[in-house]
Amino acid sequence: MLKSIQSGDASDFETLNDSEAWEAFLNGDCDAFQYLFRTYYDDLYHYAVKFSGEPAVAEDHIQRLFLKLWRRRDQLDKVEGVKTYLWTALRRSIIDTLRRKKTEEKYLNKLKDNRDGMQFTAEELIIRHEMDTMQSRELKEAMHQLTPKEREVLYLKFYEGMSYEEIEQIMSVSYQASRNYVYRALQSLKAILSSELAFGLLFMGLLSV
Repeated sequence: MLKSIQSGDASDFETLNDSEAWEAFLNGDCDAFQYLFRTYYDDLYHYAVKFSGEPAVAEDHIQRLFLKLWRRRDQLDKVEGVKTYLWTALRRSIIDTLRRKKTEEKYLNKLKDNRDGMQFTAEELIIRHEMDTMQSRELKEAMHQLTPKEREVLYLKFYEGMSYEEIEQIMSVSYQASRNYVYRALQSLKAILSSELAFGLLFMGLLSV
């Protein structure tokens, strides 16, 4: 079914907001389901690859998530924040799988020593702003010095445009903790980056909380 969704036409739902499309999906409307899948697939995939480090794993989790949603649609409730709901469900799915292999603590400790865990490029965090190769390399190297959760919070905040309330729900941390992660990460970047690059990012709003 999901294969047909990727090539289907759900353009009629582009005039609805996500909550209305979600409600239609709960009522069994396949076109609404297709619309939600096509709207969020790319961003969910990108996030899952960052979190799991494996494209095949990311795709598998998204496929299973939407299949589970479709099969259990009569048991689901209406939601206001569809994007937040999907990100939260996907993150939990990945972590639950990792827990079956090892504890989440061991996994996160592994990420701290694994440069492939939650990697970010300078281009992703400076959306639509061009920098030269040396500056991009400097920012990328600085990002690697942050903790995995700090990198994830920055990704959700500045690349996905999530609010602190949404990050709180997705990562299962308190509102204040999410703000603290962002604050510490940005303070670390300010200390690590050259004054010229830090000033440029500050000017673009990246280093302001």
